[in-house]
Amino acid sequence: MKNVLLERDLNPVGFEKILRLAPNSRYEFRMAAYAPGYGLDIQAIITEVAGGRVVSRQDIGWFAFLPRTEFRFEFHTEPTSDYRLGLCIAEGREAKLEIEYIALNSLEPLTGQGAYTHSIMHRFDPETVPLAGWQAEQIVFAGAINQTTARMLAFQSGAAYEAITLEVIPPDSIPATCFEVRMIRDQVLPPARSVALAAEGRVGWWITFEPDGSLTPGIHTGALRIMDHETALEELTLILDIVDFRLPEPDIAYLQYHTERYISGEFLTDSLRRAYYEDMRRHGMNTVTVYNNPDVNGTEFDLDHNWQFSSEELELRRRRNSANSPDPENRKFNYGLAQEMTLIAEAGLGGSFPVLWLAGKMAYSEDRNDWWGGMNAVLLKEIYRSWNPKWARPLYYVIDE
Repeated sequence: MKNVLLERDLNPVGFEKILRLAPNSRYEFRMAAYAPGYGLDIQAIITEVAGGRVVSRQDIGWFAFLPRTEFRFEFHTEPTSDYRLGLCIAEGREAKLEIEYIALNSLEPLTGQGAYTHSIMHRFDPETVPLAGWQAEQIVFAGAINQTTARMLAFQSGAAYEAITLEVIPPDSIPATCFEVRMIRDQVLPPARSVALAAEGRVGWWITFEPDGSLTPGIHTGALRIMDHETALEELTLILDIVDFRLPEPDIAYLQYHTERYISGEFLTDSLRRAYYEDMRRHGMNTVTVYNNPDVNGTEFDLDHNWQFSSEELELRRRRNSANSPDPENRKFNYGLAQEMTLIAEAGLGGSFPVLWLAGKMAYSEDRNDWWGGMNAVLLKEIYRSWNPKWARPLYYVIDE
């Protein structure tokens, strides 16, 4: 069962829609809507047409200070196929409701062999059985002429294979170098390579499209082939939907949460660290978070080491059962603030906006299983006075979330 996407309806009174769904199946209802300046109570009712039985009734409200809201609920169909979806505003009818989308997604599992996709914000887990609604026949990259975009594609095998790879056949006039394919492995994206899969095994790829100066607006069509050696197992349509618009340089900070605390030492080589920052810049980010701590003992600082990962700190983490990823070569401790800030600057981050800096340590919180807290104010001033003018300006913050 493919996902059912309903058209937008801007009528604040509501609407009804007849749906044909698979009998005895699980579904997910999802909706996103805007109502700036209003508090609302929306009622969604799904009724079996044949017997008139209500299979789901949901009252969903939100506050005026949250103009855009997403919500979801699950329901199970009866042995019949036809259902009526009713959506109305129970309270706040004067609101100017704008529906971004309404979707019904099958929650039944994908059986057998197939390619599938979901949002890149949804974590790919090779141990999790995908949903049937995720099965894909095409992958669409939509964006502006100069916009870098990324999509996720995965494959569930129906038999054992020796050498699974993903092949990109770019559209005519689009250079193959505009596409980059990487494996999805936990929190990192190593270069793509062939993998062996057992029956019902899964592999995921992260596909990035970075346009060059020759891209023109319009629809461009290519293909994606999932191969085992020289045999094509699946072929999907690759679509570039490019609008005639160029993204300007942002006038606000764009960044992602980035810390080495959760990254295994094997993925923290000099070249990989540089690649992480360069990849952020390629994706449109202009600054980054920094969690490097030069505080040695509260009175001295050392810009060549990260004292958040000293032997004393690691022992505190062990005793307090705090998260600590493997780092047998002490790469995290040997990566000081000076080296990190230099790499950030060379990657083009932090030029117009400050980095968000939090120098945490377990020792700052004597009785807590975390590392939030503030550095000695006198020491912090000394570090500021020693700050290299070639580095991005620091915006120091002392608490998170």
